[in-house]
Amino acid sequence: MPATSSKDRTHSPSPAATDEPREPGKPHAGALDTAVPRRRRGPLLESAILDAVIAELNRVGWADLTMEGVALGAGTGKSAIYRRWPSKEALVAAALRHAPPERIECPELGSTRDEFVVLALSLRTLMTSPYGVALRAVLEGCDAVSRGPFAELFTATVAEPAKRCARVIVRRSGHAAAHADMKADMAVEAVLALLLYRPRFGTGPVPERELRGLVEDLLLPVIGP
Repeated sequence: MPATSSKDRTHSPSPAATDEPREPGKPHAGALDTAVPRRRRGPLLESAILDAVIAELNRVGWADLTMEGVALGAGTGKSAIYRRWPSKEALVAAALRHAPPERIECPELGSTRDEFVVLALSLRTLMTSPYGVALRAVLEGCDAVSRGPFAELFTATVAEPAKRCARVIVRRSGHAAAHADMKADMAVEAVLALLLYRPRFGTGPVPERELRGLVEDLLLPVIGP
C-alpha cells in the first residue's frame, strides 16, 4: 500500500480553530448546554419553594396543588420540600405567611363616600393579587378541619386591617364609637362577601363600577354621610 504523504492528509480543524472570537470569561456555546445549575440552599431555596406554592395555587387551586408541581416550579426535588414541611397544609401556611399581602389604603379625603370607595377598591386589589388569589383558593378548596388556620390568616391580613380602617372613616363622620364600629364592620363584611362570592360563583373579579355602586347605593345610606 503506498504511503500517504503529509500533503494528501486532510486535517480536521480543531474546535478551537473554528470558534468565533469571544469575550474573556464568556463560556463556549456548547458549554451552555451542559452547565450544571448552581445549587440553591438555605433561605434562597426556601424562598423559591414558597414562591412556587403561591404561583401554583394561582394556577391550579388547592385541590390540584401537589408537591411535585411545587418542586418543578421551584426547580428542586420533593425531598427538599418534605424535609422542611411535612404536609401540604404546613407548606401552604408557610407560603402565605411568606407572601406579603397588598397594603390596604386608609385615606383621609374629607368625604366618607370617597374614603369608602378607595377602601373597597383597595380590598379588590388585595383579593386579586397573587396572595389574595392563593388565600381565596385555599379557603374555597380545603376541608373544614384544615380551614381554621387559614381563616385566621384571612382575618389577620385582610378582614381586621380593613375593619380598622373603616372604623376610622365612620368615626370621622361623627358617629359614636360603638355605633360607628358596628356599621364599619358590617360595611367591610359586605364588600368582602361580594369579593369572595363573585369569583367563585359568578363571572370573575368584581368590576369597579359595581364596587362603587355597592358603596354609594347600599352602604352609605347605612353608614351616613
